[in-house]
Amino acid sequence: MTTFDLHPWHGFEQTWLAPADFEQGRVRQVLHDISASGGVEAHRALFEAADLVFVDGPKDGHTEARMLDNLATLNLPAHALVVFDDIRVMNMVATWRRIARPKLDLTSFGHWSGTGLIDWNA
Repeated sequence: MTTFDLHPWHGFEQTWLAPADFEQGRVRQVLHDISASGGVEAHRALFEAADLVFVDGPKDGHTEARMLDNLATLNLPAHALVVFDDIRVMNMVATWRRIARPKLDLTSFGHWSGTGLIDWNA
């Protein structure tokens, strides 16, 4: 599992993560802004091999939309699913509604702030 973040996990006073979580190499943090123009390009091969992409961000009404735009430049696997977090947060509703791909609101199965599933290549 690779997580793309703007700040290192150990820079937060309270975190659920520990150094041991990264020792086996199964979990990796990359400090990189995938919402920036061309932000996925440096990691194209990793994304294009992903079965599942989980999108979460600051819920500012812009960042997540840019992440989706960048994902659209990739050739994700035919069976790729994109989980979109917080689709019921007010700043995210318009972004979720603009997604033209087949999608399902899983909030009843996810959490109170909304969970959406996108069948990326259906």
